[in-house]
Order: sequence, then structure tokens, then C-alpha cells
Amino acid sequence: MASTTAAQVVAQTDKMTAIRLVALGTSSSGMGLGTAGSSYGAWKKCDDLEGLVAATLDIDQTLLLGAAYRGMKNACDIRAFLAFAASQALGALSSACAAAGIAGALGSISDLDSFASYYNLTATPKWGCLFAPDFYDFYSAALGRTLTAHNTYYEILQSGSGNALGKLIIGTGFLSPASIDGTRYAGGFGQLKGVSVTGGGTVTVGGTWRKTDGSTSIGDGTATIAAGDSTVALTPPFTDALLLAVSSISAAAGVTAGTIYAEAVRPSGRTNPPT
Repeated sequence: MASTTAAQVVAQTDKMTAIRLVALGTSSSGMGLGTAGSSYGAWKKCDDLEGLVAATLDIDQTLLLGAAYRGMKNACDIRAFLAFAASQALGALSSACAAAGIAGALGSISDLDSFASYYNLTATPKWGCLFAPDFYDFYSAALGRTLTAHNTYYEILQSGSGNALGKLIIGTGFLSPASIDGTRYAGGFGQLKGVSVTGGGTVTVGGTWRKTDGSTSIGDGTATIAAGDSTVALTPPFTDALLLAVSSISAAAGVTAGTIYAEAVRPSGRTNPPT
């Protein structure tokens, strides 16, 4: 059997993530399992069913049906579903990763998490096996343990009305509305989004970065912004570092108007959420 590759693991874990999201559902659609305490989905319907029995005030019905209905409700929690349905699948994928026979600077590959660590921190190019953000919860619900933080990317975009990780309005000032949880996620690839920019020049972004040894550090990334609307990659202060948080954005004097957003972006060729 051919060795499992990073690209294969990325594709398969992205599909697992899509399974979780479809099974979880959304409050807007009312579909899916939901999770304990949800106001939608199968869990909520089971909670309603349990309430019907309680409303009878009939001790015989309660004794006969209560435990069975509570068990069904508990089974309709997405976490219980994944623990039952996905733990074997993840175990098998971990075994396939271990069987790849890779030994790198981080030691022998023993499971999915250490496989990803090798392709993210040791192999070249870096960040070759970053999991989708929602896979973090898929993995922890199924196996009862968490992934190493440097193995899961996180994306924060401006997307029309948001402020991304940081926002500079030329002539007005800087706003830092969000950051990425570095205890769970590696971060995202830094980029700048310029909107209605007048002039052009160097933009400097100060922030927290995930280095390719897995640690985090503070430094300044740079990019050259052009007039009009454009998106350009940030050059990080540390080779191949990912962006976690933004503390400042400053533009050269040649940039005289417009708004500049600092974004953290998913790996190239991926969709978020996975489909």
C-alpha cells in the first residue's frame, strides 16, 4: 500500500468536517442534530418530546418513557453522535498516518496529530497539513482530546461589513476588533485588503505571529498597497509565519485615503467551511 500523503489527509479531514457541519445543522434552517441546549434541530425536538411526557403529570408514563426519551435526546447531541460514529474512522486514519513511516525532527509519527505536525513544522514547504477550523471540534468530540494548536488554521476575513483582524481608516485611525485563539489554532496566512485607496505605498502590520517552530512571537509584517480596491499578501516578520492577531496598522505617507483591512486567510485551494 502506498504511504498516506498530507494532501490525502487534508482532503479526508475536510470531508469529515463537512459531515460534522451537515449533521450539526444551523439555527436558521432548524435542521440537523444540534447539540445539548440547542434551540433547533433533533436535540430540541427530543427535548420537546421529553416535555410532553413531563406535562402529563402521569408517574406511570414518566417511569415507562422518561429514560428512553432522555437517552434518545442525549444521542442526538452532535458530540455524542461523533463520539459514536467517528471515533473508529479517526482511529483508522491515525493508523494510516502512523503507517506512513515518517520520522522527522519531531520524532516518529504515531497518529494524525503528529503526522500533521510533521507536515506543518518540519517538512518543506511548511503548513502542508493544516486542518479546517471546524475539524478541531470534530476531533475533540470524537476522541475526547484536542489537536495541537499549530495544526489547525483559522480564517478571519472582512467579508463586506466586518473589520477582519484589524482595520485602518486613513486619516481616522486603527481598530483591532478580533483575534485568533492561539491555544486552539495556528492562525491564517496574512493579507491586506484595500478598499477605495488613494495613492499607494508600504503598509506595516504589527501583530502576533505563529512561527514555523510552533511558537508565537510579536513582529511587523509588510505589504505594498495600490490605489483602488486590491488584496495583497503580507510578508511576515518571520519566514512563513501565520497571523494570529493585529495590534497596529500604519501606512506610508503616499497612502492618502481609503480603508485597509488585515485578514487571516485559509490555505490556497481550500474552502471554508469545507464542502
